[in-house]
Amino acid sequence: MGKAWNYVVEFNFHFIPLCFLLLPLIGWIRAGRGKPAVGLDGMERWEQFLLLLLPSYFAIILVAPGFYLRYLLPLLPIMCLLAAAWTFRYVKWRALAVAVIAIQDLSNAFALVTAYPVRGAHTFRVPLWNYLHGIATPYPERLADVVDFFKREAHPKDMIMSFDPEMPLRFYTRFAVIDGVLVAPGRLPEWILPNSASGIYVQEPVALPDFLKPYYETITIQVHDSVRWGSIPEPDIYQYQGVQTRVPFVIYHLKAGTNDHRPP
Repeated sequence: MGKAWNYVVEFNFHFIPLCFLLLPLIGWIRAGRGKPAVGLDGMERWEQFLLLLLPSYFAIILVAPGFYLRYLLPLLPIMCLLAAAWTFRYVKWRALAVAVIAIQDLSNAFALVTAYPVRGAHTFRVPLWNYLHGIATPYPERLADVVDFFKREAHPKDMIMSFDPEMPLRFYTRFAVIDGVLVAPGRLPEWILPNSASGIYVQEPVALPDFLKPYYETITIQVHDSVRWGSIPEPDIYQYQGVQTRVPFVIYHLKAGTNDHRPP
């Protein structure tokens, strides 16, 4: 029940406000009073079918493990279609119906009005503006700073060892990037990252073992203090704008003149 409640609240704020479900109810009330409006019994068959799909699919995602808003995406086109059809059917004035659709497209005003007491961290937003502003402005973040450092300081055949898969770091560079948790390198890597450059989870830095300390020097660079999980496709987590504040990021570099690249 808790997961169902959270899904309903998030659906209201990030997909379609639940107040649109009141439109056919208003039509049914008007039809009961003899006014010319289509009631619930007068819906087209395709509408009835889509309304049946909503609770059916919703029941399935409640069984799925975890809580991810992307599971709700198949419901979005269905609700958009129903909301548009109901708005133009049950709102008497066409100009007002267009205004309702425009407000819904450009802001989350209806969502706030619908569920203001349970809004939580949700505030008034203009998602389209946030998106356009985000892709039109520079996006400085931690991974980009680390990539720039290695492109500037490392050599093509250097090996970078981290304790994280570091798939983005491997994608944006041509260096050999290995996961120290899964693979034991056959030689001392030129670079060791005690903290992940691209991981989305905050982890404690891995300390350099004492027997390796004579072989490495510590380099500290300044990187942007971006939210590690800011790229996750969750509206309440996703970071639309880059940050200007910086934090130190430690990298271990194999000392020059170290000829034996085999682990002691």
